[in-house]
Amino acid sequence: MTLYIRWFALAALVAGTAGDKIQTTPNERDTLFAPTAPSPGPAPLLDRVLLVGLYKDRGSSIKSYALSDDGSLTSIGDSNAGGNPSWIAAAGPRGEGTLTSLLTVSETGNTVASLSLGCDGKVTETSRVSSQGAGPVHLATDSLGEHAFVANYGGGTVAVFPVTQGGDSAVSLGEATQTVDFGASAHAHSTYLSGGGVYVPTLGLDQVQQLTFEGGKLSKAHEPLSVPQDQGPRHLAFHPTLPLAVLANEGNGTTQPTIELLGVDAAQGLSTIATYEASGPYSPPDLYPAEVLFSPGGSFVLVSVRDASTQKRDGIAVFQVGAESLTFKDYTAVGHYPRSMTLTKTGSQAGLLIVGNQKDNSLTLLNFDLASGALHKAAEDLPLGDSPAFVGIFETAKGCAAQATLV
Repeated sequence: MTLYIRWFALAALVAGTAGDKIQTTPNERDTLFAPTAPSPGPAPLLDRVLLVGLYKDRGSSIKSYALSDDGSLTSIGDSNAGGNPSWIAAAGPRGEGTLTSLLTVSETGNTVASLSLGCDGKVTETSRVSSQGAGPVHLATDSLGEHAFVANYGGGTVAVFPVTQGGDSAVSLGEATQTVDFGASAHAHSTYLSGGGVYVPTLGLDQVQQLTFEGGKLSKAHEPLSVPQDQGPRHLAFHPTLPLAVLANEGNGTTQPTIELLGVDAAQGLSTIATYEASGPYSPPDLYPAEVLFSPGGSFVLVSVRDASTQKRDGIAVFQVGAESLTFKDYTAVGHYPRSMTLTKTGSQAGLLIVGNQKDNSLTLLNFDLASGALHKAAEDLPLGDSPAFVGIFETAKGCAAQATLV
């Protein structure tokens, strides 16, 4: 639904200079914020929020933004969710009451926590346990939201946690029931569940582990999928309808940045169909693919590429998806070191891509044409004041009746 913002609240937000209020020029205000005319009657519900996990060891570590149907953002405050929450995931379906439950990792605290997302778009911690390994960087849940799977990059492990449902859709995490150790140098980077399989890119081993989860336990399902030496698999995305997946290989800074189109077969596991260069017109050194995601419907796949140098070669590569192939479409510049990104529909043929730029402390907002795959700048980059580790869009609970409190 469209998010209307009362004139007095918007005026205070734009005019203010303290805290995390966004400072803009007149032209930026036209593109970054929702309509400025007064809204007659009560404001509608806050339907969804953009959460930005920050690389911060102390204090507020998650920023919340109201996201309107036209793609405009409005700051609605900060929350403390532990140090360095570098991945956030929904803990099961959207809440029925006034809370939606989330899970997050603390990359430097070596913990995983459950959170409640309130109607005001802010989060509150409800439980926290050890991640069973150093440097947790990613997590996922099963389809019922009963178990969480956490990848520990520094420890080379994946741990399984029970998720307990409480009142009003609030959840809590129990201590880990299983820890699978791939070795200290394995660098387990992420975990993905699809079709009964659990897939773990282990960057340090140049492999994707292929597991199954049955009876509350992880076990080996197939031999690991291997990638060429020093390609370093990082993130994986599964096509919404076709038996395909795309793997982003981080590499080691000297190798050509690549992605792999994979076949997905429940009986045989993953297989490599083709490999593609990911960095558009640019070549190594110092280029590192990061996140990969499919567009709604799966017609395109997008890959963020980070430039560790100062040459400003950072970008988003877009590929068109065929039945058994990918076709490169374009490479669009973004801010420095695009670590995380999220894509949401803003209309029948339009989407908004939000990119978290780790090294210049900003968000890049791009309009995405769902028919052609073209990306265009939606607004000037939005400064955060802190380094974004994660960006994601989450729905508030169905029973929310309060409007966002602007700060």
